[in-house]
Amino acid sequence: MDDHRTILSWAADVIELADHMAIDTFSILGHSGGAPFVAACAYAIPERLQSAAIISGMAPIEKPESRIGMARGQIIANSLIQTMPWLTSVMMRLTLMMLKNPNKMMKHMIKQLPEVDQVLFQDPETGKAIIDIPLLPEDANSRTGLGVRLRRS
Repeated sequence: MDDHRTILSWAADVIELADHMAIDTFSILGHSGGAPFVAACAYAIPERLQSAAIISGMAPIEKPESRIGMARGQIIANSLIQTMPWLTSVMMRLTLMMLKNPNKMMKHMIKQLPEVDQVLFQDPETGKAIIDIPLLPEDANSRTGLGVRLRRS
């Protein structure tokens, strides 16, 4: 591991990949722990970005308030990863195994949600509508594509 790398280093990696793929401008999206990387790119390379989105961005995990509303299992996992980074690869393997049975994985994930969010999934039709929101190519190439489409739904 390179001790000189920071989260801002990620922006240089993204530019290197985009240049290699001959992509001039692009959009980025980060969920949860991906939020700092999107923020770093938005700060460091705004001229290359069409848009940047952060979904359910996670606060720095060393701050106690970052755990408010977080599932107990995730709090434990985050603590373990900080003290035993090698667990990350074990957790990724477990996730890949769980993905072999997506329905079971989804039920497990729903149980981890705050109660207010679990209610949405109690109605099978609403839960399916949330999960089945398609991300189409036009969503990726538009600042408003997905939002407009969701309002129409």
